[in-house]
Amino acid sequence: MDALTALVNALNLRAKLVYSGGVCGRWLMDHNSDTSVWFHLLSKGQGWVHSPSRETPLALESGDLILFLPHAPKHFLSYSAEHLPCDAADTRLTGWAGGESGFVCGEIELATPRSLLWQALPAEIVIKKNQAGDILAKLIELVISEASGQRFGSDSVVERLCDSLFVLVIRYCIEEEFGRGGCVCGHAGQTAGNRVGLDSSAALATLDGCRTVFQSGIVQNRAVGEIRRADRQFAD
Repeated sequence: MDALTALVNALNLRAKLVYSGGVCGRWLMDHNSDTSVWFHLLSKGQGWVHSPSRETPLALESGDLILFLPHAPKHFLSYSAEHLPCDAADTRLTGWAGGESGFVCGEIELATPRSLLWQALPAEIVIKKNQAGDILAKLIELVISEASGQRFGSDSVVERLCDSLFVLVIRYCIEEEFGRGGCVCGHAGQTAGNRVGLDSSAALATLDGCRTVFQSGIVQNRAVGEIRRADRQFAD
């Protein structure tokens, strides 16, 4: 068993589908949480992310994926780069066939959202379709296909696919970003290495520690135990 698998198994993370379908009108999405990871997968059309961490709204296109962690600043998704509605009163939800834009949206509840494990990740993770790589890109296509097909059990299937989607996103951060000196993943902020000071025990609860174990191929029960203890420590 590799380190990332041990980590995911220890934390028992499960995705919950909140919405899948089309949106139209002067739509607004307000999915902020102090305890959950929210993810938004754009299936068609366009959308814009309004966030204090960005000088200008970020454009999202079909196949793009964005995740917001609990430490993300208050943010919104909307129909326009120029206009941010004050509320969602003009948002019209449609079926998959309708709507100018389409989304698969969900959340992953974290038992210890303030632990260094999650703080080490960027507050906002953006993966553009053309940067996803073969496996992640194929999974994104599968999620969209299953969600839009609306067959028996589709919601359950989409949730399990999104479990894997989250694991691949973490792997993406490990493989792509730490190789460039820190986990930034589209977030203009501090890297994991210089954001927080770590002692030797808590270091196992960071992606940097996970990468070390991941690359060396060493996976032991002690490492999982340290991750759990560090999670509890920084949840208090």
